[in-house]
Amino acid sequence: MSDIIRRKEDLTLELLKECVEYNPDTGEFKFLHRPSYHFKYDHIAKMVNTKYAGTVASGLNDQGYLIIRLFRYGYRAHQLAYLWMTGQWPPPGFVIDHIDRVRDNNKWSNLRLATLSDNARNASLSKRNTSGVTGVYWDKQTKKWRAMGGYRKNGKRHYFQLGRYEHKFDAICARKSWEVKVGGFTPHHGT
Repeated sequence: MSDIIRRKEDLTLELLKECVEYNPDTGEFKFLHRPSYHFKYDHIAKMVNTKYAGTVASGLNDQGYLIIRLFRYGYRAHQLAYLWMTGQWPPPGFVIDHIDRVRDNNKWSNLRLATLSDNARNASLSKRNTSGVTGVYWDKQTKKWRAMGGYRKNGKRHYFQLGRYEHKFDAICARKSWEVKVGGFTPHHGT
């Protein structure tokens, strides 16, 4: 393969559109018949185009994201969808969030540009959570339900104690009240 791009970030919209096509309604990428200058040798170009042109251009990684391999690099499909639709990569400090939290649903209507804080306000319930509510847990030392809130700022996590409660319901109410006060949480958060 030739050295068209030397760093992963060097992939441009023009190069991307020579490699794949994106359907914003379905979120699917398909490989195109790629120009021979994408490859170091003509026989490699012929082999790759014969095998892959017209096929679905992604596979799942171990985190559930669709990955597309181009020019020696693996790209997350939702990031390529953003590049395809806007002509640019997400700005520093921003990520592409799946609104419905389904990591392989790359329909354009399901993707949004988000800060890390916005993305966290659309997070699933942690697998380690035992209370069933984000920010609420049983404190073994005090033998009470504890409610907490938190956010990220400048790459650091900040936590707030929202109180300790005899009853789980009261801790849940404290957490939900905090979410309403702070704002920005999606209906999917913590489910």
